[in-house]
Amino acid sequence: MLKTLSGTKHFLQFLKLPITDHSLTDLIAKTQHQHRKENYATDDKLLEFVGQTPITSYASWGASIKGIFKANRCPLQASFNTTFTHSTKKIGPGLLKAIYETVTTEEQKLMELQAYAGERLAAVSLTPIGQWEDFDDRYTLIHIKAQDTKARNEHVSIIPKTLADWLREYCRQTKREMPFPNCRTLWHEITQMALIKFGIHISSHYLRKRFHTIAGKTAMPVNSWDYLMGDKQSHGHNASTYTLEDFSELVLEYNKHLAPYLSIKAPRNPDDPEEPSGKSLEQLTVENSMLKDQILALTKLLTERLEP
Repeated sequence: MLKTLSGTKHFLQFLKLPITDHSLTDLIAKTQHQHRKENYATDDKLLEFVGQTPITSYASWGASIKGIFKANRCPLQASFNTTFTHSTKKIGPGLLKAIYETVTTEEQKLMELQAYAGERLAAVSLTPIGQWEDFDDRYTLIHIKAQDTKARNEHVSIIPKTLADWLREYCRQTKREMPFPNCRTLWHEITQMALIKFGIHISSHYLRKRFHTIAGKTAMPVNSWDYLMGDKQSHGHNASTYTLEDFSELVLEYNKHLAPYLSIKAPRNPDDPEEPSGKSLEQLTVENSMLKDQILALTKLLTERLEP
């Protein structure tokens, strides 16, 4: 509401119109009359308006103004960018762990929830625990409704059951229906602490980008981790419609490809080299020596039996 009021005030000032209780109504009526005559002066002025700096602020105000005109059956023919994305510099696993260890227990659990779920902050923090379902003794499904996601896709996210149990108990103690109704306040504190103590900026969206980056390095099907993140499944013909829903397969994929790498307090990377079969070089050397001895013994025995 405040953004809409601010945007309206700035747009009226840009048009050099008086700010009264009927200025916007008069402008909409005038624009409707102009449109009937194929006059798009207001539309063009809005494009000029959103081209000012700071561009993100003016674009945001412009989007609100377009919404007002559309709601009053006077849609404006003006297209402009309202999404400004940029790449994020990776925070090393050691530094991320240090940030995690510095914040409060409540903030740690919020970070864990996001790290394992992959969803946006509000969607995963404000989903009532009544919509959580224990799949087995390892994982819990968070059923997120379409209206609670930015992409408007109903889906599930997965978190470890140990984390889910902790959060349920925390909700019981704090008499909450959802784990973190104060998620934005908590993240403001995390961001400020990281900036002051470590000199870096970290926001809640970083953990979603981390989930995406890790998933992209694994063999997990893109549609599967897109689904967990609440995004539209993009690979294949109308994938979100034609992909059969199977939580069992999804959990298996999550357990194999994602769960081993999502922890903040015990970080691992899919790119890290792994010892074959989990055995050390010393163990492998001993096994190779034993196999070599067995081969030599078998060769000697076979040679003796073949001799006349």
